[in-house]
Amino acid sequence: MLFALLLACPAEAPKAAAPAPSSRVDVVAAAPMRADAVEAFCDRRDDAASARLYSLPAIDGPAPAASTGWTWLNVWATWCVPCVEEMPLIRKWAEKLRSDGMAVDLRFLSVDAKAADLQKWQAARPDGPETMRIKEFSLVASFLDQIGLPPSTAIPIHLFVDPEQRIRCVRTGAVNAPDYAVVKAVIQGS
Repeated sequence: MLFALLLACPAEAPKAAAPAPSSRVDVVAAAPMRADAVEAFCDRRDDAASARLYSLPAIDGPAPAASTGWTWLNVWATWCVPCVEEMPLIRKWAEKLRSDGMAVDLRFLSVDAKAADLQKWQAARPDGPETMRIKEFSLVASFLDQIGLPPSTAIPIHLFVDPEQRIRCVRTGAVNAPDYAVVKAVIQGS
C-alpha cells in the first residue's frame, strides 16, 4: 500500500537557486506601471487635443470657483452604497495627491432627485464631504451625454479634468485601494 502511495507522488525536480539581487534596491523596487493600466482604468480616455470641454450641469446653489489644477469630480447619490463607501478613500487620496505636490480639487456632485434627501444625509454625517447637487434630476441624461456616456450609465462616476478644463478620463464604477497609482498617473497626465 505504501508503495502505491509513493508511486502516486510525482518526483520533484531539484529547485534552482534564485539569482542573487545585484543590490538591496533591486529587491524592493516597485514594478513599473503597465502602459495600459490607465487605459483599463478609464472607460473614456482622451488626449488633450481631442478631449471634451468640461462644464458643470446646472446645480443648486452657487457654482464653485474654477480650478487652476486638475479637478476630480465624483458623481454620486445618497442611495448609492458603493458611492458612499468610497468617499473616505477618495478624500484620503485627494489629500495624498496634494501632499505629493499635485494640484487637484476633489468635488462631489450628487444626483439625488430631491434636495431634502441630500440634506437629510448630510445632517446625519456632519463630517461628510461638501457636495453640490444637480439642480434637476432630468438634467442627468444630458450631463452624461456631454461627458460621453450613455444615459443608462450607473454611478459612481469619476471625471478627471485637466487644468485646461478638458475631460481626460471618465471612470464608471467605484475605485478600490489598488487604483491609487492609476489615479495618480491620470492626474500626472500619463
